Amino acid sequence: MANGLSLRRMEMSRFFVKHVGLVLGLSLGFLAIVSCEKESDLVERDPTIDLVFYNIDSLVQVEDTLEIVADSIEVLTDTLTHFADSASVLTDSIAVLNQLISQGDDSLIATRDELLEERRLVNLDYAYFDQQDSIMNVSKKKWTSVQTTINSGDLLVSSITNKANNRTLYYTDSAVFWSVPLDMNSDFSLLSVEIDGEFYDLDIYRYSKNIVTDEYSNVLIETYGFDERNMTHTFDSLQLNCKTSDCFDFESSIYIYF
Repeated sequence: MANGLSLRRMEMSRFFVKHVGLVLGLSLGFLAIVSCEKESDLVERDPTIDLVFYNIDSLVQVEDTLEIVADSIEVLTDTLTHFADSASVLTDSIAVLNQLISQGDDSLIATRDELLEERRLVNLDYAYFDQQDSIMNVSKKKWTSVQTTINSGDLLVSSITNKANNRTLYYTDSAVFWSVPLDMNSDFSLLSVEIDGEFYDLDIYRYSKNIVTDEYSNVLIETYGFDERNMTHTFDSLQLNCKTSDCFDFESSIYIYF
């Protein structure tokens, strides 16, 4: 009887070892799949840093244009003042001649008529230059708006590519802040930025990474420790707004001038 029980225990042990091993294997396999899915999710949510672009070349051209427009408006203002004063003098002269003519001096009629014609031509000139002044003021308003837009950094970036992982983001709307993905698998990101058909390089090196969990238990990767000295680019210049070593990506922006 004891031997029968021992044999039964041995068979049950083998059963549990076999099936528990199978369950553990399936569990580990499931955890591996979940782990891969979470890593994939993280890849889809790479850390980012904000870029702000200022088109300095265009801004210089716009400011030059605004200066020309302002000079033109000043000349037109002086011209309009001249014609307005001329018309006023002619009107006064015509009024005097009309008074004399009404008193019986018909010899002044021809002179008055010449002044009337001259005033008509002066008024025509005034109307023409007044129209040009209106056009110049509309132009000034348009170029001032362009200047304001450039100064705000609001422009359209066609695409941003992270060359380290070959991920490209395409855009159709203009914006001021552009959140670009950083490579979570390394301490550098090689970016290619397309603006108005032109491609620019921005390489960011030697930043640090930190894995954190938010209040919703989501695992996130934060980056920090950005330094202008560890950035190479083909823009005119750039400036990092948060320069201390403990500035995280969500606190940092790179202002780029091209």
